[in-house]
Amino acid sequence: MRKKQQDELHLLRLNVKDETSKLTKVILGIATDLGSARGINPKAAAAIRDNIYPSEQKLVSQLLELERILVSNNVSILKPKNIKNVNQIFVRDLGFVVDNFFIVCNLFEEVRMPEMNGISHILSMIDPDKLVYSPKEVAIEGGDVVQYGDIVFVGLSRRTNREAVYFLQDLLPDKIIVPLELKSNTNKSPTNILHLDCAFQPIGEQSAVLYQNGFKSIPTDILDIFAERIIYITAEEMYQMVPNILSIDKNRLISCSSFTRVNNFFLEQGIDVLIVPFEAVGILGGLLRCSTLPLERF
Repeated sequence: MRKKQQDELHLLRLNVKDETSKLTKVILGIATDLGSARGINPKAAAAIRDNIYPSEQKLVSQLLELERILVSNNVSILKPKNIKNVNQIFVRDLGFVVDNFFIVCNLFEEVRMPEMNGISHILSMIDPDKLVYSPKEVAIEGGDVVQYGDIVFVGLSRRTNREAVYFLQDLLPDKIIVPLELKSNTNKSPTNILHLDCAFQPIGEQSAVLYQNGFKSIPTDILDIFAERIIYITAEEMYQMVPNILSIDKNRLISCSSFTRVNNFFLEQGIDVLIVPFEAVGILGGLLRCSTLPLERF
Protein backbone atom coordinates (compact mmCIF):
# COMPACT_ATOMS: atom_id res chain seq x y z
CA MET A 1 0.00 0.00 0.00
CA ARG A 2 2.80 2.39 0.89
CA LYS A 3 4.53 1.81 -2.48
CA LYS A 4 1.25 2.47 -4.28
CA GLN A 5 0.87 5.79 -2.45
CA GLN A 6 4.45 6.73 -3.34
CA ASP A 7 3.84 5.85 -7.00
CA GLU A 8 0.70 8.00 -7.03
CA LEU A 9 2.68 10.95 -5.68
CA HIS A 10 4.97 10.74 -8.70
CA LEU A 11 2.16 10.66 -11.26
CA LEU A 12 1.75 13.73 -13.42
CA ARG A 13 -1.20 15.90 -12.48
CA LEU A 14 -3.32 16.71 -15.51
CA ASN A 15 -5.85 19.51 -15.87
CA VAL A 16 -6.80 21.33 -19.08
CA LYS A 17 -10.25 22.77 -19.70
CA ASP A 18 -9.53 25.60 -22.12
CA GLU A 19 -6.83 27.36 -24.13
CA THR A 20 -6.28 30.40 -21.91
CA SER A 21 -6.19 29.49 -18.21
CA LYS A 22 -2.86 29.79 -16.41
CA LEU A 23 -0.38 27.39 -17.98
CA THR A 24 1.67 25.55 -15.34
CA LYS A 25 3.00 22.42 -17.05
CA VAL A 26 3.73 21.71 -20.73
CA ILE A 27 5.58 19.38 -23.07
CA LEU A 28 7.85 21.46 -25.30
CA GLY A 29 9.11 20.17 -28.63
CA ILE A 30 12.81 19.76 -29.47
CA ALA A 31 14.71 20.39 -32.70
CA THR A 32 17.92 18.39 -32.28
CA ASP A 33 18.77 15.60 -34.74
CA LEU A 34 15.98 16.56 -37.15
CA GLY A 35 17.20 14.41 -40.00
CA SER A 36 16.39 15.28 -43.60
CA ALA A 37 13.83 17.94 -44.55
CA ARG A 38 10.23 16.72 -44.70
CA GLY A 39 7.71 18.30 -47.04
CA ILE A 40 4.60 16.85 -45.43
CA ASN A 41 2.59 20.10 -45.46
CA PRO A 42 2.33 23.04 -47.90
CA LYS A 43 4.69 25.37 -46.00
CA ALA A 44 7.43 22.81 -45.48
CA ALA A 45 7.15 21.65 -49.09
CA ALA A 46 7.44 25.26 -50.30
CA ALA A 47 10.48 25.80 -48.05
CA ILE A 48 12.23 22.82 -49.62
CA ARG A 49 11.33 24.01 -53.11
CA ASP A 50 12.48 27.58 -52.45
CA ASN A 51 15.62 26.47 -50.61
CA ILE A 52 14.67 28.30 -47.38
CA TYR A 53 14.27 25.30 -45.09
CA PRO A 54 15.67 26.53 -41.73
CA SER A 55 18.83 25.14 -40.20
CA GLU A 56 18.70 22.92 -37.14
CA GLN A 57 20.76 25.50 -35.27
CA LYS A 58 18.17 28.21 -35.95
CA LEU A 59 15.28 26.00 -34.90
CA VAL A 60 17.03 24.92 -31.69
CA SER A 61 17.75 28.56 -30.89
CA GLN A 62 14.11 29.61 -31.31
CA LEU A 63 12.79 26.75 -29.18
CA LEU A 64 15.28 27.68 -26.45
CA GLU A 65 13.98 31.24 -26.53
CA LEU A 66 10.42 29.96 -26.13
CA GLU A 67 11.60 27.81 -23.23
CA ARG A 68 13.19 30.84 -21.60
CA ILE A 69 9.92 32.78 -21.76
CA LEU A 70 7.90 29.86 -20.41
CA VAL A 71 10.28 29.27 -17.49
CA SER A 72 10.30 32.98 -16.66
CA ASN A 73 6.51 32.72 -16.40
CA ASN A 74 6.72 29.79 -13.96
CA VAL A 75 5.78 27.09 -16.45
CA SER A 76 7.22 23.65 -15.74
CA ILE A 77 8.63 22.01 -18.89
CA LEU A 78 8.95 18.40 -19.97
CA LYS A 79 10.60 17.41 -23.24
CA PRO A 80 10.62 14.40 -25.54
CA LYS A 81 13.61 12.09 -25.43
CA ASN A 82 15.76 12.80 -28.45
CA ILE A 83 15.43 10.36 -31.34
CA LYS A 84 18.05 10.65 -34.05
CA ASN A 85 16.80 11.77 -37.48
CA VAL A 86 13.27 12.46 -36.22
CA ASN A 87 11.63 15.91 -36.23
CA GLN A 88 10.18 16.28 -32.73
CA ILE A 89 9.17 19.94 -32.77
CA PHE A 90 5.41 19.66 -33.17
CA VAL A 91 4.42 17.75 -30.03
CA ARG A 92 0.86 19.14 -30.01
CA ASP A 93 -0.30 16.49 -32.47
CA LEU A 94 0.87 13.55 -30.34
CA GLY A 95 -1.86 13.94 -27.77
CA PHE A 96 -3.99 16.36 -25.79
CA VAL A 97 -5.44 16.73 -22.31
CA VAL A 98 -9.14 17.26 -21.67
CA ASP A 99 -9.93 17.72 -17.97
CA ASN A 100 -7.63 15.07 -16.44
CA PHE A 101 -7.53 12.64 -19.37
CA PHE A 102 -4.50 12.42 -21.64
CA ILE A 103 -5.69 11.24 -25.05
CA VAL A 104 -3.00 9.67 -27.22
CA CYS A 105 -3.48 10.45 -30.89
CA ASN A 106 -3.16 8.37 -34.05
CA LEU A 107 -0.91 10.37 -36.38
CA PHE A 108 -1.89 10.65 -40.04
CA GLU A 109 1.59 10.71 -41.58
CA GLU A 110 3.47 7.44 -41.21
CA VAL A 111 6.80 9.28 -41.17
CA ARG A 112 5.74 10.88 -37.88
CA MET A 113 5.02 7.64 -36.02
CA PRO A 114 8.47 7.48 -34.31
CA GLU A 115 7.67 10.77 -32.56
CA MET A 116 5.39 8.85 -30.19
CA ASN A 117 8.42 6.99 -28.80
CA GLY A 118 9.91 10.32 -27.75
CA ILE A 119 7.16 10.93 -25.18
CA SER A 120 6.81 7.34 -23.89
CA HIS A 121 8.65 8.26 -20.68
CA ILE A 122 6.13 11.06 -20.08
CA LEU A 123 3.17 8.78 -20.73
CA SER A 124 4.58 6.34 -18.17
CA MET A 125 4.19 9.07 -15.53
CA ILE A 126 0.43 9.35 -16.13
CA ASP A 127 -2.19 7.42 -14.17
CA PRO A 128 -3.11 4.49 -16.48
CA ASP A 129 -6.80 5.14 -15.71
CA LYS A 130 -6.39 8.62 -17.19
CA LEU A 131 -4.34 7.59 -20.23
CA VAL A 132 -6.60 6.93 -23.23
CA TYR A 133 -5.36 5.53 -26.53
CA SER A 134 -7.42 6.45 -29.58
CA PRO A 135 -8.99 3.40 -31.26
CA LYS A 136 -7.46 2.18 -34.50
CA GLU A 137 -10.27 3.54 -36.68
CA VAL A 138 -9.89 7.04 -35.19
CA ALA A 139 -7.58 9.47 -36.98
CA ILE A 140 -6.95 12.42 -34.71
CA GLU A 141 -4.20 14.96 -34.06
CA GLY A 142 -4.01 17.49 -31.23
CA GLY A 143 -3.88 20.47 -33.57
CA ASP A 144 -7.49 19.73 -34.51
CA VAL A 145 -8.75 19.89 -30.91
CA VAL A 146 -9.50 23.32 -29.39
CA GLN A 147 -11.19 23.66 -25.99
CA TYR A 148 -13.45 26.33 -24.60
CA GLY A 149 -14.83 25.25 -21.22
CA ASP A 150 -17.50 22.61 -21.77
CA ILE A 151 -17.10 22.89 -25.54
CA VAL A 152 -14.53 20.89 -27.47
CA PHE A 153 -14.15 22.04 -31.07
CA VAL A 154 -12.86 19.32 -33.40
CA GLY A 155 -11.51 20.18 -36.84
CA LEU A 156 -12.35 17.59 -39.48
CA SER A 157 -9.35 17.57 -41.77
CA ARG A 158 -7.10 15.24 -43.70
CA ARG A 159 -5.66 14.28 -40.33
CA THR A 160 -8.76 14.00 -38.13
CA ASN A 161 -11.82 12.02 -39.20
CA ARG A 162 -15.49 11.82 -38.22
CA GLU A 163 -14.82 8.75 -36.06
CA ALA A 164 -12.78 11.06 -33.80
CA VAL A 165 -15.95 13.02 -33.03
CA TYR A 166 -17.86 9.87 -32.06
CA PHE A 167 -14.91 8.70 -29.95
CA LEU A 168 -14.76 11.99 -28.01
CA GLN A 169 -18.53 12.05 -27.53
CA ASP A 170 -18.37 8.60 -25.89
CA LEU A 171 -15.28 9.43 -23.82
CA LEU A 172 -16.46 12.88 -22.69
CA PRO A 173 -20.25 12.71 -22.25
CA ASP A 174 -20.30 15.93 -20.21
CA LYS A 175 -18.65 17.91 -23.01
CA ILE A 176 -20.25 19.45 -26.09
CA ILE A 177 -18.27 18.15 -29.06
CA VAL A 178 -18.52 20.56 -32.01
CA PRO A 179 -17.19 19.28 -35.35
CA LEU A 180 -15.98 21.89 -37.85
CA GLU A 181 -15.15 20.87 -41.41
CA LEU A 182 -11.95 22.46 -42.66
CA LYS A 183 -10.76 23.14 -46.18
CA SER A 184 -8.11 20.50 -45.77
CA ASN A 185 -7.97 18.26 -48.81
CA THR A 186 -4.48 18.75 -50.19
CA ASN A 187 -0.90 19.04 -49.05
CA LYS A 188 0.04 21.30 -51.95
CA SER A 189 -2.18 24.36 -51.76
CA PRO A 190 -1.14 27.35 -49.58
CA THR A 191 -4.83 27.74 -48.66
CA ASN A 192 -4.91 24.24 -47.18
CA ILE A 193 -5.82 24.26 -43.47
CA LEU A 194 -3.55 21.72 -41.83
CA HIS A 195 -5.32 21.75 -38.44
CA LEU A 196 -8.10 23.68 -36.71
CA ASP A 197 -5.56 25.71 -34.72
CA CYS A 198 -4.26 27.12 -38.00
CA ALA A 199 -7.62 28.85 -38.52
CA PHE A 200 -9.10 29.43 -35.06
CA GLN A 201 -8.04 29.99 -31.46
CA PRO A 202 -9.75 31.47 -28.38
CA ILE A 203 -7.91 34.36 -26.71
CA GLY A 204 -8.38 35.92 -23.26
CA GLU A 205 -11.83 35.67 -21.69
CA GLN A 206 -14.06 35.62 -24.75
CA SER A 207 -12.11 36.72 -27.80
CA ALA A 208 -10.87 34.67 -30.71
CA VAL A 209 -8.68 34.71 -33.80
CA LEU A 210 -10.48 33.37 -36.86
CA TYR A 211 -9.71 32.70 -40.50
CA GLN A 212 -13.31 32.25 -41.65
CA ASN A 213 -12.44 31.13 -45.18
CA GLY A 214 -10.67 28.09 -43.78
CA PHE A 215 -13.99 26.31 -43.19
CA LYS A 216 -16.21 24.49 -45.69
CA SER A 217 -19.20 26.41 -44.33
CA ILE A 218 -19.66 29.45 -42.09
CA PRO A 219 -18.56 28.40 -38.57
CA THR A 220 -21.72 29.63 -36.84
CA ASP A 221 -20.85 27.88 -33.58
CA ILE A 222 -17.72 30.02 -33.29
CA LEU A 223 -19.47 33.21 -34.43
CA ASP A 224 -22.31 32.75 -31.94
CA ILE A 225 -19.96 32.32 -28.98
CA PHE A 226 -17.37 34.99 -29.70
CA ALA A 227 -19.57 37.44 -31.62
CA GLU A 228 -18.04 40.91 -31.97
CA ARG A 229 -14.84 39.94 -30.12
CA ILE A 230 -13.37 38.10 -33.10
CA ILE A 231 -10.40 39.35 -35.06
CA TYR A 232 -10.70 38.07 -38.61
CA ILE A 233 -7.42 37.33 -40.30
CA THR A 234 -6.45 37.31 -43.95
CA ALA A 235 -5.24 34.39 -46.08
CA GLU A 236 -1.69 35.71 -45.86
CA GLU A 237 -1.89 36.01 -42.05
CA MET A 238 -3.23 32.46 -41.89
CA TYR A 239 -0.31 31.27 -44.03
CA GLN A 240 2.09 32.98 -41.60
CA MET A 241 0.46 30.96 -38.77
CA VAL A 242 -1.07 33.93 -36.91
CA PRO A 243 -3.76 31.82 -35.11
CA ASN A 244 -1.09 29.44 -33.83
CA ILE A 245 -0.02 31.53 -30.85
CA LEU A 246 0.11 30.35 -27.22
CA SER A 247 -1.75 31.74 -24.21
CA ILE A 248 0.04 31.59 -20.85
CA ASP A 249 -3.07 32.84 -19.06
CA LYS A 250 -6.17 34.88 -19.84
CA ASN A 251 -4.20 38.13 -19.76
CA ARG A 252 -0.92 37.05 -21.36
CA LEU A 253 0.11 35.29 -24.54
CA ILE A 254 3.17 34.58 -26.67
CA SER A 255 3.23 35.82 -30.26
CA CYS A 256 5.66 36.85 -33.01
CA SER A 257 6.77 40.43 -33.65
CA SER A 258 5.67 40.25 -37.30
CA PHE A 259 2.02 39.74 -36.24
CA THR A 260 1.62 43.48 -35.72
CA ARG A 261 -2.10 43.85 -36.48
CA VAL A 262 -3.30 41.02 -34.24
CA ASN A 263 -0.84 41.90 -31.50
CA ASN A 264 -2.39 45.38 -31.37
CA PHE A 265 -5.84 43.76 -31.13
CA PHE A 266 -4.67 41.67 -28.16
CA LEU A 267 -3.29 44.76 -26.44
CA GLU A 268 -6.63 46.52 -26.96
CA GLN A 269 -8.29 43.55 -25.22
CA GLY A 270 -6.02 44.10 -22.22
CA ILE A 271 -3.78 41.13 -22.98
CA ASP A 272 0.00 41.33 -22.52
CA VAL A 273 1.90 40.17 -25.60
CA LEU A 274 5.26 38.47 -25.11
CA ILE A 275 7.32 38.36 -28.28
CA VAL A 276 9.46 35.42 -29.32
CA PRO A 277 11.38 34.99 -32.60
CA PHE A 278 9.69 31.90 -34.01
CA GLU A 279 9.34 32.55 -37.72
CA ALA A 280 11.89 29.86 -38.64
CA VAL A 281 9.75 27.24 -36.90
CA GLY A 282 6.74 28.66 -38.74
CA ILE A 283 8.39 27.84 -42.08
CA LEU A 284 7.89 24.15 -41.23
CA GLY A 285 4.11 24.55 -41.00
CA GLY A 286 3.57 24.98 -37.26
CA LEU A 287 4.17 27.66 -34.67
CA LEU A 288 3.81 28.24 -30.93
CA ARG A 289 0.71 26.14 -30.23
CA CYS A 290 1.98 23.31 -32.41
CA SER A 291 5.26 23.19 -30.49
CA THR A 292 3.65 22.83 -27.07
CA LEU A 293 1.37 20.26 -25.43
CA PRO A 294 -0.20 21.63 -22.24
CA LEU A 295 -0.59 19.16 -19.38
CA GLU A 296 -1.87 21.50 -16.69
CA ARG A 297 -3.74 24.81 -16.66
CA PHE A 298 -5.51 26.44 -13.71
